[in-house]
Amino acid sequence: MIIYVDVLLFVNFFLDIMLLRLTALIAGEKIGLKRLVLSSLVASLFSLYIFLPTKGFAIELLIRLVSSAVAVFAGFGFKNLRRFIRVFFSFYAVSFIFAGAIMGLKLALPDSKVQVNNGVVYFDISPVVLIVLSFVIYLIICVVRRFTAKTAVLADRLKLKISIGERMVSCVAMVDSGHSLKDVFGDSMVFIIDRSTAERLLGTADCNCVMSMIPPNGELQSRFRLIPVKTVSGEKMLPAVRCDHLWIGDFKGEILSTEKYPIAVLSESALGDDFSAILPTINK
Repeated sequence: MIIYVDVLLFVNFFLDIMLLRLTALIAGEKIGLKRLVLSSLVASLFSLYIFLPTKGFAIELLIRLVSSAVAVFAGFGFKNLRRFIRVFFSFYAVSFIFAGAIMGLKLALPDSKVQVNNGVVYFDISPVVLIVLSFVIYLIICVVRRFTAKTAVLADRLKLKISIGERMVSCVAMVDSGHSLKDVFGDSMVFIIDRSTAERLLGTADCNCVMSMIPPNGELQSRFRLIPVKTVSGEKMLPAVRCDHLWIGDFKGEILSTEKYPIAVLSESALGDDFSAILPTINK
């Protein structure tokens, strides 16, 4: 079979755009047009590997992993390792779905229409046909994603009630398995709340003091804490306060856990669109 380089690059470029857009949907990340085009271009160039002699499964797998990592890095950047791994595996999940669809297409076509080498597939069919089929697959995955997104979001969301003295506030929290903040003075749970929740809990004036890492006056002075956290640029301190109680429940009204004297770390910026606190993983 004659393989045309322009068709190979064009088809793979389009397919990579689809894969990256779906990866962004599944991973809950955003990808700009410039990064999308750059990443798709880089990924499509790896399809030229089809012209090289077969090197064996190990070499092929290594090249596929490297090409995927480069594509994910070009498209989504690198903020931290946990996020990168999450996006990387989302990209692979989407790729497997496409691979299954492509294999189904391969079985439906004569052998003379399909060329596979080094894990790269070339179809001797109209690019328009392949694009239409890819678009259909894209729509199917988007529909499935739409129906499962709400369930997936609620799976890691919990309701909180936080009390300090006579004040009590409620909010929605996201459960973060990568949450690693620790109480240096004991074994109290450490969680994070945003400024709006902190202002409702402490009052605006006292919240401003704590955010400025200044112990507030009165009863809150003894509750003031500084929690160390390690970042890529070194170690820094985060402002925090000791609460009296923290009630953790689900959206059905069931109380899953009650924490006494938890530590609330204050975040200056908003934490998310549908949550205002971050919890470590709890034992339900």
